[in-house]
Amino acid sequence: MTLDYASIHFCNALLNANYAAILFFLWFRRREDCLLLWGSSFLTLALSTAMMSVVDHSLAIALLFGCISANVSLLWAGTRAFDGGRPFVWEMAAVPAGISVLHAALAATASLQTANAVATALLAVNVAFAAHYFFTGHGGQSNPGRRISAWALLAYLPIYAASTVLSLSGTDNHASAIVILVSDLVLNNAFMVGLVAMMEGKARQALRVLADTDPLTGALNRSGFFKRCEERSPDAVLVVDLDHFKDVNDTFGHAAGDAVLRAFHERIRTAIGDGEYIGRIGGEEFAIVLTSSGSLDVGGRAEKIRNLVCDTPVVFEGRSIRVTASIGVATASKAEPIAETLRRADEAMYRAKRTGRNKVAA
Repeated sequence: MTLDYASIHFCNALLNANYAAILFFLWFRRREDCLLLWGSSFLTLALSTAMMSVVDHSLAIALLFGCISANVSLLWAGTRAFDGGRPFVWEMAAVPAGISVLHAALAATASLQTANAVATALLAVNVAFAAHYFFTGHGGQSNPGRRISAWALLAYLPIYAASTVLSLSGTDNHASAIVILVSDLVLNNAFMVGLVAMMEGKARQALRVLADTDPLTGALNRSGFFKRCEERSPDAVLVVDLDHFKDVNDTFGHAAGDAVLRAFHERIRTAIGDGEYIGRIGGEEFAIVLTSSGSLDVGGRAEKIRNLVCDTPVVFEGRSIRVTASIGVATASKAEPIAETLRRADEAMYRAKRTGRNKVAA
C-alpha cells in the first residue's frame, strides 16, 4: 500500500490555513498584535506544507526550512506580544534566513542529506527556545494554555531527531517529510488549543481585574480591597477622606470632582511601595494598606500623604482646586480581622475631622 502524500499535504495545509484564517479574523475584530503574528505563523506553516509536495531542488528545500523556522519565530514573537513585550524582530528575520543560507551552502559543498540534518537540528534548537519561553512567560507568567503550547512544541523535538536520523541514513526524503506531516496534523491541533486557552485565561484575568477595580480612579474597589487583604495581611491601614469634597462638586462641577479623585489616586500611588495598595471604599474615602517592606513609619508615611494632597492643587480646565485630607491610622494584627482594623482606622479618621480636618489621627 502506497501512502497518498498529496492528500496528507493538502489536509495539513488546509488545517493550518484554517487556523490562520481564524486568528486573522480575531485580529480584525480585536486588533491585538499577538493574533496577527500567530495568524501569520500558521499561514507560513500552511505555505510550507504546500511547498513540501512540490520541492525537488536543494534551493527550494533551503527556502522550505527557512519558512518552517519563520513559523516558529512568529509563534515566539506573537507570544511576546501577548505578554506585552516587543517581538524579537531580528530573530524573526535572522534565524530563518540563516538556516536557509546554511542549508544551501551545505547542500552545495557537502550533500543534501547533511544539509537537511543540520537545518533540522537548528530548527529543533529554535523550537526548544520558543517552548522554554512558553513555559516561563514574560516575567514568569504561566497558565495551562502556555503549558499545552509548550509541550506541543517540545513534542516536535523527537520528531525532528527521527527526521535527522532518516536524512543521515540516506532514506528517501519522503519518509522524513511524512513523519513531520503526520505529527503536524496532531500537534498543531494541540498547539491551537493552547493558544485559545491562553487567550481565554487572559480574558478571565481581565474580567477579574475589572470586577475588583474602581472604574473612575483605577484603585481597588471595596470588594477588591478586602480580597487583596486576604491574600496578604497588612501591617497598618490608613483611611483617607477628602475634606469638604461636596463643596468641590458644588463649586466646580462633578467632572472636576472626578478629576480630583483621579489625581488623588495617582498621587497616592507614588507614595506607596511594592506590595502596598489603595482601595476606594466610599465616595471620597480611600483605604491604604502599608507594609514593613515600604518602611513602616506609619505616622510619618501618613503625614507625607497628607502633605502630598494639600500642597499641590489639582488643575482642572485651567482652574486650581485645592483639597485637603483627614487621615486615620490603625496598626494591624494577624489576630485581628481586617474589617476591625479598617473600623479603627475609620474612627481615627473621623476624630481628625472633628478636631479640625487636614490632619492625621491614630
